[in-house]
Amino acid sequence: MLHRHYQGWATAFYFVVFSAGLLIAFACNALSEKPSLSVLAVEYPPFTTANAPDRGINFRLFSDAVEHRFTIKPVFVPPARAAQVLRTSPWCVSFYPPKGMDDRMTFIPLSEQRVELAFYRATSTSERISSLHQLTNERIAVLRVKELGPFHQPLVDVGAKLLMVESVAQGLDLLTFGRVDYVMADDDGIKSALSTMKNKPILERSKLVYFETMVGAHLNKQCPHFEDLVELLGD
Repeated sequence: MLHRHYQGWATAFYFVVFSAGLLIAFACNALSEKPSLSVLAVEYPPFTTANAPDRGINFRLFSDAVEHRFTIKPVFVPPARAAQVLRTSPWCVSFYPPKGMDDRMTFIPLSEQRVELAFYRATSTSERISSLHQLTNERIAVLRVKELGPFHQPLVDVGAKLLMVESVAQGLDLLTFGRVDYVMADDDGIKSALSTMKNKPILERSKLVYFETMVGAHLNKQCPHFEDLVELLGD
């Protein structure tokens, strides 16, 4: 009888201790849990890609600066949808450039590395492109967008024929089969796409640099974490 009494007391004691341990663990997790931060991106290796463990150069640089304060959740969408998401949904961080939102966002470079967009074609004996006018009637693969805008207008004005693709790799496939004459891309994007191809085309880059920018993140000023992100990325 006495044995059963002590056995019941011990069971109750261990239950209380176990319950208290769980409460402490939950409390510690609640205190240590980092805020979740969604980051919008499109597939553009090696800068942003869902297929790499670190999600690409942009995500790696961004994570190095903020992951001790935030849990980063990459959100990859097709290029045509990205602009719509930025216009219609709340967002904090985007690697896809928001159009017409200059007063509501700020751009912070993540490194000194600059990205140059140029035109790549199969190696040829003809003169390399040094002027937009040389692209008249040429078929150019460009990353898909919902609609052409100011970025593409200079090409439209000279009569270039733009074919939208989902990735640089898809553009190179079309180039290989002769369905486009050029692919608009940057050096690292081309290298990454070539690394996935079995039959790699021999390419040459235009002398003309169509667009130049820096690797960085677009921050929404209305994001509740805006000030913290500016401080972290500024350092």
